[in-house]
Amino acid sequence: MTNQHPHHDQQKAQLIGSLLEALNEHSSDKAQSLVSSGLQRLEEAPTALTVRDKSKQITGRSRFPWWQAVGLAIAASVFVAVFLPFFDSSKNAMAALNRSIEQARMDVGRHYSVKIKTRVGKATTMDKEVDLFVKGGDRFAIRTHLKVWLGSNREKSWIVPPVGPVIEGESRRLHSWVEGQDEISTPYLHISTVLEQLREAHELSKVSNVSLDILGQRVACQYVVGILEEQQSSQAPNRIELWADAQTGAALKVIATWNINSQGFGRESVTIELQDEVELQDEFFSPNAHGGLNRARIDFSSSSDE
Repeated sequence: MTNQHPHHDQQKAQLIGSLLEALNEHSSDKAQSLVSSGLQRLEEAPTALTVRDKSKQITGRSRFPWWQAVGLAIAASVFVAVFLPFFDSSKNAMAALNRSIEQARMDVGRHYSVKIKTRVGKATTMDKEVDLFVKGGDRFAIRTHLKVWLGSNREKSWIVPPVGPVIEGESRRLHSWVEGQDEISTPYLHISTVLEQLREAHELSKVSNVSLDILGQRVACQYVVGILEEQQSSQAPNRIELWADAQTGAALKVIATWNINSQGFGRESVTIELQDEVELQDEFFSPNAHGGLNRARIDFSSSSDE
């Protein structure tokens, strides 16, 4: 009498299940374990089909010949070789990005140039450039070519125009105001903003070691690319590239690009590039340091949200 053992098709189905689970698994160690378990089941398959009746033993084995098991084992090995580097790359890219975000939040003064390219016609672009100064995750100051300063510290946000009163208030209102000013508009008022957007809304496709010419020298970097997972709003870039210092993790260069609409109008790219690491006192991130001392103040936090 024969034992009741799973059919070899069930064995193969279980292996396929393991491989599919490994494909969706972000941990390469876990993926390897799942594939190994599938191979182990293959190795046990001929034994499982062995019957006690020796006259039927050869027939039972012939239903799942050894060469088929070897073939599936080779296919599984190829699967591991092809897909596990992808898992490792995605994991390494996230690690590099998290390191850059941590660096952006450190109490270090940095000066970046921000270049904004806007498509105003099918063959015409308009370029703008502003200077961005940051320190930690809650202080920034931007200098525009119109001699307008705007920034934020731990207490409030502010705008210092060339003449007239200083405007102070909530960060949310400052961001809304900047978006409405074509001459100084920039989607990023802080380097950590674009890095967090890269982490939260984009699929990290790869990480590689490259060199970048910056600050008058060639710097070893980790290069990370993120593709927008789904269109959340017209403000979200479709692609973000990051060059992070391989030693410190600091963001040296970031390029965000948008898909231009069929009419050929809209923001095309923003390039943020480190210019220098500088000593910046907390007072630098107040309006008084940029011409606002002894000038009248207007509070734009007190108005209603309507």
